[in-house]
Amino acid sequence: MLYSEFHIKNFKGIKDLQFNFGGSTSRVHTLVGLNESGKTTVLEAIDAFSMSEEDLGADEVSGRASRDEHSLIPVSRRANFTGEVEIAVSIELTERDVIELTSLLKKRAYTLSNISKSFQIRDVYSYRDSKFESRTAWWTGFTGTGRTSGQRKDHAFTKAQAPLAWTEATKFVRAKAPAVWYFPNFLFDFPERIFLEAQEGESATDAFYRSILQDMLDLLGNDTNVETHLRDRAVSGESADRTSLDNLVLAMGRHMGALVFDAWRTTLRRQTAMGLDLRVGYGEPEAPDPANRRPYVEFRIVDQDGYFSVAERSLGFRWFSFFFY
Repeated sequence: MLYSEFHIKNFKGIKDLQFNFGGSTSRVHTLVGLNESGKTTVLEAIDAFSMSEEDLGADEVSGRASRDEHSLIPVSRRANFTGEVEIAVSIELTERDVIELTSLLKKRAYTLSNISKSFQIRDVYSYRDSKFESRTAWWTGFTGTGRTSGQRKDHAFTKAQAPLAWTEATKFVRAKAPAVWYFPNFLFDFPERIFLEAQEGESATDAFYRSILQDMLDLLGNDTNVETHLRDRAVSGESADRTSLDNLVLAMGRHMGALVFDAWRTTLRRQTAMGLDLRVGYGEPEAPDPANRRPYVEFRIVDQDGYFSVAERSLGFRWFSFFFY
């Protein structure tokens, strides 16, 4: 059983992309393109398609990418998206697949006379007002002819005409289809939030990222530090402190944005409207766990399409920006 074609619609930065393997029997295919050209997004879209009845989560396999339905919405339409994100996959059955399927259905008292060897499965994520509502799989072209033990002549092999046999056949396809696994294999997983105060039992990684914030402050040359000028201002509740804090993180974002994106434009020799947006928050006030109420700095990338977390950019960009941080 082979995947012969992928058709991706409204997935993150992909509006409509169709590509096939041209009848190739190769077991290895390579995506080639410039940084930020969409290679990672294509891989994420393929990974978002799942044949499994019970999908294995990212927390069950080390290194696998996790899935957040909201992150699949077209970036330029995240403000208010009502529509569908679709990953359609065309599948080719081999002769061996047909023989095994015919044998399986025979044991279920159904004689399969013929079956289409090419069909499509559309994996559709539905949204209303930028909120995820449902996920549905639509099978197109998975038809044939056959009969039950009590029938004398063949009838259409469809979900409507032979529901039990058709359902067994779809389970067979799900079990036999090639598994899709996406491992970004990225050494530096830049966090969405850097917490501004230490906590008992925290990892050395948390302390490391706080030191990066201090390095950013040092580059401003205004004698500021994480504890006094970020953390204390974030929790004080005073309007004057909030104003000072907003101006400080604005200066940090502008300085680091200029450093990273000027170098990015120079390296790639092309213009980009990307910038760095920093925001200081204080967790969720209603959270019972004090760890969830620690002040933090959140990093976001902003461009003409809207806001992105650093983790949503290409692997090449993430490596590049982490190097400068």
